[in-house]
Amino acid sequence: MKKQAKKIVGILCLLALLLASNYSQGQRGFNRFALDIKYGRSVPLMPTETIVTMEYLFPRHISFGLRYNFREFFGAKFSFAHDRFQPGFNTTTGDSYYRLSLEGVYNFTSHLGITNNYELNALFHLGIGLTRAYPKAIRRFKNGGEFTFGLTPENTLDYERIGNIIVGIKPQYRVSDRIAFVMDLSYIFNLQQQYYYDGELISIDQKKVKGGFVNLTF
Repeated sequence: MKKQAKKIVGILCLLALLLASNYSQGQRGFNRFALDIKYGRSVPLMPTETIVTMEYLFPRHISFGLRYNFREFFGAKFSFAHDRFQPGFNTTTGDSYYRLSLEGVYNFTSHLGITNNYELNALFHLGIGLTRAYPKAIRRFKNGGEFTFGLTPENTLDYERIGNIIVGIKPQYRVSDRIAFVMDLSYIFNLQQQYYYDGELISIDQKKVKGGFVNLTF
């Protein structure tokens, strides 16, 4: 999965450089294409019965996105994100998420006239994603260790598939027509998951539950 992630990031960066050089449109800094690079924290909100949320606040999120603006205030973004859930520096537990997503983006503060400040505005984004999660319990079992609850699962994949709904708001400050500094607060809703953020199976009967976490990135 790490090799696939590197390929995706490389493709996004290459596309951004090629497209930005050929398809920029100058309406006071309005560009058709934008490359989004963010780093920050992932804070689990549910389910959290077996973890202490404060132990998961180290910055372990990175994402790369490519946005295409159909009009000055509307666009769509394709992105790749990696979230590592780990209590402190304990590398023996945790879960790693690799997510691909497609979102619509709306610059509502400028479009609705909430602010006339060209440099400072905010974007709303909403979309769907697909995650591959790699819980420690699976890796431990594959390496000959004991699975959660002492189970012996059959035909266990190396990962768990999770569908996502993503919603967020992104204030941004334009340094120039080409560069902006952004902060992004997003909620990622997991439609169903079988593992806690500490990488252990939630239930002995392997039931699936809804979950969610917050990304705070810059």
